[in-house]
Amino acid sequence: MKKILFMLVLITSIAFESTAQQKLKTKNGLEYTVLSTKLSPKKGKIGDFVKVSVALKNYKDSVIFQRNIEKEAIRDAQKGDITEVLQYMAEGDSISCFVSADTLFKDEPPQQRPAFFPIGTMMKYYIKLFNIKTAAEIKLEEEAKNAKAKMAETKIIQEYALKNKLKLLVTPSGLHYIITKKNPTGVQPKVQNVHVNYTGQLLNGNIFDTSIKETAQKSGKYTEGRPYEPIKFMLGKSQVIKGWDEGIALMRTGERATFLIPSFLAYGERGAGADIPANSILRFDVELMQVELEQNIAPIKEENASPIKEKKK
Repeated sequence: MKKILFMLVLITSIAFESTAQQKLKTKNGLEYTVLSTKLSPKKGKIGDFVKVSVALKNYKDSVIFQRNIEKEAIRDAQKGDITEVLQYMAEGDSISCFVSADTLFKDEPPQQRPAFFPIGTMMKYYIKLFNIKTAAEIKLEEEAKNAKAKMAETKIIQEYALKNKLKLLVTPSGLHYIITKKNPTGVQPKVQNVHVNYTGQLLNGNIFDTSIKETAQKSGKYTEGRPYEPIKFMLGKSQVIKGWDEGIALMRTGERATFLIPSFLAYGERGAGADIPANSILRFDVELMQVELEQNIAPIKEENASPIKEKKK
């Protein structure tokens, strides 16, 4: 029995060594070397997501950057894209890949070429793949995570509402709101341009943005030269955070409302600048000033961007 076990260990060891340090090529000709492998049968494919660590060194073996990436998509990368190698890796694999700096920076002006990648040198990538998940697995994880966050943040919002005597309504998505000034004869917007006055604050009372000059001055958020006026955007086109798109659609012109927006309908884990930390529940006091007629619809211009806009990924 011991002899059989020994032979199994020996065979496994030989298989491991025969794969490690092997030089291979991707379909686009990118050369890479398998430094180590656990011979996992689980390999990535286009559409999957991987957790990896990536290190980049220059010709002096100086580390230019090193970071862990929790969720990197495996896609059909173009020639010269280092991420192409991900679809050739299995869980537990570590690889190295050297790419000519001249090739990478051939279309860049000389002044934009980093000094640590001089002419004739190589960029050295080292990648370790920890795990692979399908898009369906990622979706289930995110749904479970959102459900947990929704429960926790709902409790915080309810406690805040009780403390501040706010009788809030709640939508299926988790937006909490109250119409503080009603106007039954006002126009309820659809997919069209709207003009909204607003003040946004964290639950601790810190105001992070407002369209109202007096409020900005009192809160110490006044910016010289900024036009303090209602923000204009097209409702229902994801030009603002989800909580705004949903909340403004519930209002009529002339109405005021208070929104308590959980983080998953706002800026989530990434936050927004220095004033809105990650996972922040936001309070917005808003007034729907105007709804434009359909013939006046125009896409929002980038220069009119506001902190309440959804950040580009």
